[in-house]
Amino acid sequence: MFRFAKCQYPVFLAILLLCSLSGRELWASVAESAANGLSEPIRFTRYQRSPQGNLRFNNIFCLTVDDRGFLWIGTGYGLIRFDGTETKLYTPNESPHSISSTQALHFAIDQQNMMWIGTEFGLDRFNPETEHFSHWKQDGSARSLSGNYVRQVMVASDNRVYAGTSNGLDIISADRQSIKHFYHDTQNQNSLSHNNIRALAEDAD
Repeated sequence: MFRFAKCQYPVFLAILLLCSLSGRELWASVAESAANGLSEPIRFTRYQRSPQGNLRFNNIFCLTVDDRGFLWIGTGYGLIRFDGTETKLYTPNESPHSISSTQALHFAIDQQNMMWIGTEFGLDRFNPETEHFSHWKQDGSARSLSGNYVRQVMVASDNRVYAGTSNGLDIISADRQSIKHFYHDTQNQNSLSHNNIRALAEDAD
């Protein structure tokens, strides 16, 4: 068993994901940027479906490597933790601490190593120590979201969590005690241009 090590060299790494037409295989390629002046060939590693015959490596939405070296994969069949040899699949079950949906659409890791996961049924926070998920939803509570379909998640440099929903933008405070909502307002030219948020990024300022 091994885990994925973070890059030790000051080069840009691009991860290219290609699903085969058959839908049975995932091709992962790690290529060094042309900016480093190298022309090494791209190396491909093929990850097929697991021996159990499920679709764990199909329908990939997002992926990241955490500080422990685990590769996390957001799929249409649940959240996967992969160490290079074995997978662990997180799907909804009867426990209140399970993930909200099989659709793990996007995620980001905050400064406390908590993973924030956008799903079709709200925003989840995953604690890797307890392996428990806590939930933010559009439910009218003090921490209610603008909408439950969370397509994008970003943790800013100040540790605030940005959630891009299908019904506006939500910003959760760094202490996780409050949440602000931003919507499109036809009467306000300084409001969002649209409520359906598809991408988030932090600028240099």
